[in-house]
Amino acid sequence: MTRVIVVADCGHSMATLTQALAGIDSVDVVRHASGRAAVAPLARKLSADVVFVDELHWPPLVLSRVSEIAKDAPDTAVIVLTSTPDAGWLADALRQGAAAVASSGLDTPTLARLLREVLASPASTPLAA
Repeated sequence: MTRVIVVADCGHSMATLTQALAGIDSVDVVRHASGRAAVAPLARKLSADVVFVDELHWPPLVLSRVSEIAKDAPDTAVIVLTSTPDAGWLADALRQGAAAVASSGLDTPTLARLLREVLASPASTPLAA
């Protein structure tokens, strides 16, 4: 089972992503969290394989969470989802340690494929979907 934490500050985004992840047999959503607090301690404590960061209201907060997880929970991959896939800060998310960035609202099969690709990729090879 792939252990996943969902981070979002928008209830709709959190619910939509959780529902899509629930459709993937190999995924266990072990926690939901706000992006306003540190996530790396949760990732370590829960042995999360992946943290999805979706729709935080302030891009520097996304970058902070990505950097924090990359530094303090390096075995946990981070996937950043956004409704504005042309945002300039997404390249910064990859530089800060995100394994992938993609458009939010992906359907379940596409989300499953993204997750498989991230888990199969070496940690040093970020993906932009």
